[in-house]
Amino acid sequence: MDYILYPNLYDKNSVYQKNIDKIYADEYNKLFEIKNKLPKEIMLEEVYDLYDTYIQLIEIDKDTFKNYEYNVFNKKTILSNSIENVKNKLYELLELIKDVKGKYPSEFIPFEYAVLLEIE
Repeated sequence: MDYILYPNLYDKNSVYQKNIDKIYADEYNKLFEIKNKLPKEIMLEEVYDLYDTYIQLIEIDKDTFKNYEYNVFNKKTILSNSIENVKNKLYELLELIKDVKGKYPSEFIPFEYAVLLEIE
C-alpha cells in the first residue's frame, strides 16, 4: 500500500520516495527470509502445500506493487497479469488454510514444535 498511497498523499518528492524504498527494503523484504528462518522440513507434511503456495505468492507479489504508479502507466499488461496471479494464489492459499485449519489444536503440538514456536 505504501507505493499506492504515499505518492498520492504527498508531493512527488525524492526524499519521500527514498523513505518509501527504505520501508520496502527493511520491512516488506523480510517476508522473503522465511525460507531461511523457517524451513519447510521442520513442519508437518500436511502444511507443505500451504508453505509452498505462500512462497509462490510472495515471489509473485514481490515488486508487483513497487513503483505502482509507473507500472500502471507504462506496464499495464504485465501489472494486470501479476495482480491476477496474486489474486489466484491468494484464493489457492485460502483453500489450503481451510484444509489444515483446526487439524492440530495447540494442546496437541509436540514439544519440539512448541519450542520452535516460542523462538523469536
